[in-house]
Amino acid sequence: LYEPLFDSLRTKQQLGYSVSCSARQTWGAIGFVVQVVTATHSAEHVEGAALELVRSFCDGLRSMPSETWARNVEAAVANKLQDDHSVNEEATRYWSEIESRQYVFDRAEREAAEMRTLSQR
Repeated sequence: LYEPLFDSLRTKQQLGYSVSCSARQTWGAIGFVVQVVTATHSAEHVEGAALELVRSFCDGLRSMPSETWARNVEAAVANKLQDDHSVNEEATRYWSEIESRQYVFDRAEREAAEMRTLSQR
């Protein structure tokens, strides 16, 4: 979603000089953050534009051909299941589980399995 968000809000609508998005998890609650730094538009205007873009993106997912949907899901699963690139990445992943006291050391595999159950509708 980053690329369409940046293209629409920053490039086309010119709502701010810095536009980004990210996912986060805070105390077990999953969230999606859109951040726009602007000196020219109100928070309400930016919020409305961001919500419209997210709605449009979701509509695009719903109307996507099923073969394309399946290819995208498998690509996301493959990305989720990528091996750690270094011992540091692996250690960081394990320490995250320990610090959060969740101890789900096979999280990527579990999430990949859930991702494969997703449907467009």
